[in-house]
Amino acid sequence: MKQYEPNLQDPRVLKRIRKAYAFTRSVFTPKSKDWSTRFIDQYFGQQQNTLSNWLRQHLLICTNPHYNKDTGKCKYYRINSQGANYIRQLLIGITAHDQDREIVKFDIAYQDELQKQQFDQMVIMKFIEKEYSDELNNKEFKYKLKHNRYFTPIQNIRSAYRSQALSMYGLKYQYDIQTAAPNLIHQHSQHLGMDQYLFALREYINNKQEIRTRLANELEIEIKEAKILINALFCGARLGHGADFALSDLLDHDPSRILWLKQDKYINMLRDDIAMCWNHIKNTMTRRTNIKGRLIPITPREKWLRYFELERTCMNPVIKYMKMNNIKYLLEHDGWTCNKEIDIEKIQLCVRNQTGFDVKFDVKYYE
Repeated sequence: MKQYEPNLQDPRVLKRIRKAYAFTRSVFTPKSKDWSTRFIDQYFGQQQNTLSNWLRQHLLICTNPHYNKDTGKCKYYRINSQGANYIRQLLIGITAHDQDREIVKFDIAYQDELQKQQFDQMVIMKFIEKEYSDELNNKEFKYKLKHNRYFTPIQNIRSAYRSQALSMYGLKYQYDIQTAAPNLIHQHSQHLGMDQYLFALREYINNKQEIRTRLANELEIEIKEAKILINALFCGARLGHGADFALSDLLDHDPSRILWLKQDKYINMLRDDIAMCWNHIKNTMTRRTNIKGRLIPITPREKWLRYFELERTCMNPVIKYMKMNNIKYLLEHDGWTCNKEIDIEKIQLCVRNQTGFDVKFDVKYYE
């Protein structure tokens, strides 16, 4: 049976390929993440369609095919870098097939790295403009509130591209809570009576960059991934190898990296401090029991949901302040991007007076 090849002379086919490619480059990374099939279908088309199926084969790799419609658990995907490179070549008029018409490794001689980045940036910016131009022009975004977080599709765009697009439309000031999860979980436990001095936790809050850099170097991961790893520990992630351990995928399922984490003195001290916080917090959470009437341990999901509550508690005064001062904004969970510079000390005082949380905000300005 002849292998399907898209008709690149058909404008409708080319349009679909460009859209799927731009969408993939703008949101997917080499690291796996759960994605709704319905969301992917918006840009790839229905899976039973031959072109849509071809796009999935070339652009995506499903790393975990298990899903549960009752719980909302989605399949996990990552970008197929080799296939995406090939489609980039198709879109700029160069093929990269061997004699058997199978994908071969990308030949860097066709373009240098800067030209590839420029091409991707161009198609992604056009994609963002087409998909979100009304919201970006009006600076009014449509949100869905889920688990105390406001979600809108533009949040899925990778931060570098999203920041550039927002800046182009006048949203140049980006704020976020410093060390949000560790700070809020620590302070929440203090509000509930935890009065011990947690040395490792405070060390992380005060020297987060140094600790993230050390972990990134030791584990050979990016600093951003080190941040994700530590935040996951704060919300109950377990250290282990296999599909049942969320951090295993972040560490490329490498047993040696997981073993290093388990044996690292500082990480063990930090996990003890985190456990101390949750020992005080769990008494305020709804607990389930097993058939013997014993309390079931709080799950990571339940811990994340409590953290989202804390995050929303701190963000509500911020939202109120921006509405009162006619500031346009895009919410980004523990932060936001807006069109006017905000008095940091004033907003921090506002949050402290209304919630009891003493938080600080980082700010970045985009030209």
